[in-house]
Amino acid sequence: MTQVLVAAIQLCSGPDLAANLDAAERQLRAAAAAGARLAVLPENFAVFDAAQYRQVAQQLPAILARLSAMARALDLWIVAGTLPAADRPDGTPVPKGRVRTACHVISATGDCVARYDKIHLFGFKKGDESYNEAAFIDAFCDSVLRQQLPEGWRMEVLIADGESDDGTRERLSAWCAQDARFHMIDNPGRIVSCGLNRCIEASHGEFIVRLDVHTVYAPDYISRCLAVWQETGADNVGGPWRAQGESGPAAAVGSARTQPVPACQYSAQAWAACPVARNWAESLPGEMATPSTKRAGMPDERASMTMAEA
Repeated sequence: MTQVLVAAIQLCSGPDLAANLDAAERQLRAAAAAGARLAVLPENFAVFDAAQYRQVAQQLPAILARLSAMARALDLWIVAGTLPAADRPDGTPVPKGRVRTACHVISATGDCVARYDKIHLFGFKKGDESYNEAAFIDAFCDSVLRQQLPEGWRMEVLIADGESDDGTRERLSAWCAQDARFHMIDNPGRIVSCGLNRCIEASHGEFIVRLDVHTVYAPDYISRCLAVWQETGADNVGGPWRAQGESGPAAAVGSARTQPVPACQYSAQAWAACPVARNWAESLPGEMATPSTKRAGMPDERASMTMAEA
């Protein structure tokens, strides 16, 4: 079997596009020098300031040209994380001044051989295909209720809703009516970081556990997080994510998401801060923030914004 060395690159990108691209080039050159044939850049590697996405999207051809030149010079395949794109793959402009978040694959000959546009599956319906949060909310809430907390511990469940109109709010209202621990929090910002901040502001607990709606949690998830915190004193703990899919394509995506190359975007730093996840290739959709983490500050709503096409 032929073995291929793959480089998974991590960057600390900021608002300076030129500096970010220079940093990416240095890492790509180091990867090629180490014998890598494929290098994977992280999401938002070119810019991490959402306010600049539209401006950077206008420079996409120049950015791709630079990456293509590097691929040819280094004889290296490059998966270019994500870049803001003002046009769809067919060349038509994204409406209303929005941008798409696109991943480009560049071959060692410098050709862009693939592009994948990140898709947010919220309230989407086309023929027999339908992706609604309302279809997931019951299973999520049920898995939260099944959490086996240590004796003497209580929890409140705060769920941020980004002004959905697909029946999610009605389902959440029903859960709130039947269980006083559930509270629906309005998230007019309609992005994850804003929702996190609104929930943190409304919370009363000593610990904050982030749980994502498209995930079903093991009954001992929170109790094991607490146990690891007591054992290690870590500022942030979490557990492994086992991606699964009900259909053939979804199962394939789930399998790919749990392989070492795509999952390593969470880096050894995430693994070290999350002792429950003993395998470095396991990604972390749920996290428990301890009191010291909460004092560090709230998520940056501007930096975390994803201005994807609705």
